[in-house]
Amino acid sequence: MFIGEGGKIVNQELLTEVIENLNKVTDYLYQENIPVANQTLFIVLPKLDRCISEIADEEVQEILKEKLTASLSAMEEEDYILLADLIQYEVIDILKNIKD
Repeated sequence: MFIGEGGKIVNQELLTEVIENLNKVTDYLYQENIPVANQTLFIVLPKLDRCISEIADEEVQEILKEKLTASLSAMEEEDYILLADLIQYEVIDILKNIKD
């Protein structure tokens, strides 16, 4: 895998797949379909981890890791709306910026 300038991931297909699956997770969370959201999240997390590890910009990596840590806290507190918001408005937005 080659990382382009500015820490962008060249494998756009993987990044697109991760974003689409995270969007599904947020939809399930907003619909309060928690079991399906968790199953989908379980599938997408290894791919998200791969995307994060392939980002050349360490600052962006750290920001994403912080957002995921906050997401984990929301899961532990069973605050699924906060979890959906964090994924939708923090994690996905960062990934979209990397993609563009």
